[in-house]
Amino acid sequence: KATGETFYALAIRPNGAIPAPADSDVIVMFDTSASQTGIYRKDALGCLDALLSNIDARHRVKLVAVDLDAVSMSDGFVAVDSDEMKAAVAKLNERAPLGSTDMAASLQSVVADMKASDRKARHVVYIGDGISRANILQMEEFNSILDTLVAERITISSFAIGPQRDVQLLGVLANKTGGIIRVDRDDQATSRVSGAELADGISMPVLWTVNA
Repeated sequence: KATGETFYALAIRPNGAIPAPADSDVIVMFDTSASQTGIYRKDALGCLDALLSNIDARHRVKLVAVDLDAVSMSDGFVAVDSDEMKAAVAKLNERAPLGSTDMAASLQSVVADMKASDRKARHVVYIGDGISRANILQMEEFNSILDTLVAERITISSFAIGPQRDVQLLGVLANKTGGIIRVDRDDQATSRVSGAELADGISMPVLWTVNA
């Protein structure tokens, strides 16, 4: 920088065998706040469809609508190609986008659901703008949520979509937990491509730092 500070990025790569990916439990958080209307809603649903179509059948999925509260659309974790998941998506389609989003409450609800999972790998995929208008995240609260996600080995990946997006917040969640982030663009294919890439991410093993 002009003021003299120097910044650099350090890439640390494993020098041993990469563990095989484990069967996973996946929670899909779908933003149903008032900002998710029109073309944004259509593209978000396209991303969801591509995500579910590309998730390996050995993984279990729970679909959750998030705005002021996190509301389950499916009854627990179900097979991705099951009638229960089809019913959950249909229920989501009927839910009107209203109100604001409380990201803290939604993430805490997801963590509670994941703690009940007995599977080795646990992933969250968020589809929405990441803006927490109903509860502005404070640094202490956000750091506490991040610490819990890391301690519980839960990854957070996102597709950022909406008229405004908190890409910084979603990027930090991905970076701290071994997830990935994709951002909506004008190209109509972006949402479906991103959904497929997020599904691929679920099948990738995550290496967690134990000591540094």
